[in-house]
Amino acid sequence: MRRSTVAAGGLAGLVGIALIGNALTVHPAPADPAVVLSAEPAPPTSADGALAGPTSSATASSATATGRATERPERRTSTAAAQAAPAAPPAPVGTMLDAYVTAYTWYDNDPPGPAIADPVLHRTAGGTGSWADPVTLAVADGRFSPGTRLYLPHVRRYFIVEDTCASCGARPLWVDMWIDGRDGGPSDVKTCAERLTGDFTVELDPPPGRPVDAGILFGTRGCYAR
Repeated sequence: MRRSTVAAGGLAGLVGIALIGNALTVHPAPADPAVVLSAEPAPPTSADGALAGPTSSATASSATATGRATERPERRTSTAAAQAAPAAPPAPVGTMLDAYVTAYTWYDNDPPGPAIADPVLHRTAGGTGSWADPVTLAVADGRFSPGTRLYLPHVRRYFIVEDTCASCGARPLWVDMWIDGRDGGPSDVKTCAERLTGDFTVELDPPPGRPVDAGILFGTRGCYAR
């Protein structure tokens, strides 16, 4: 170790001093970490003296993020409005017509019974009134083509033109619906036919899906009634 002799006043800042012979042996003090100066520049300050370091940057980033978060809902709302699904198209509908509606039966058919002039789905008059099994309908010869479908709301059944009606040409539109009646007496069946007769709105070429009360209009339970 290198030796050095110093005056008493120059001993300030020295940590270890040993007396060896007539000379002082001085051990240099280690650097105090508390007073070591950093080479990094001091953080900038704002106009009011507050540090504008990482905290200010984080605040700015937070403000920016908050701004973006505020904008996003507006963009999403705008996009959702632009991409809104179009309104559903109206349900299909046939042609609505005013008609005089009558009923013919097992007893007043000519000849009596279920014979028909233009079979399409049925060999004889019949049907339950569903879309797949419409009831036989008679019209004036040439008024509608055989196989034409109509829906009669007042009895909630589909009908299909399969027969002709000699007297139906007396009105602009007269349709005669088959109600059967073989399970009832002539008087009761006639009363039923009269009750179902009148001026009604009918639908020409109706789509499937209309309300249906399927069944014979005059069957074992008597006359149809809503």
